[in-house]
Amino acid sequence: MHAREKKNEKNRDLRCAFLLQIQGVTDITYRLIDDREKMSKKVFDNYLEEYYRLTEYSNSLLLDHSKTYGGIKYMLYYGKNRREVLIKR
Repeated sequence: MHAREKKNEKNRDLRCAFLLQIQGVTDITYRLIDDREKMSKKVFDNYLEEYYRLTEYSNSLLLDHSKTYGGIKYMLYYGKNRREVLIKR
């Protein structure tokens, strides 16, 4: 019973970290779309910076998760063209 609850807690914790990233990216993207009329390079760069900071925070949660529960160390990172977010094990 205890092992099953710990496994469920581990999965719930991991899911929360990924959901935070998904919801955050969705929110930033909707705001970016709303601001497209007044989009300048500086404004666009600010949105990119928000994506990067969110990803750094999500990675810190994933690192804490791996320290707490052990096992696979997940990390979100941007691919070579920095437009694709990948999950690395």
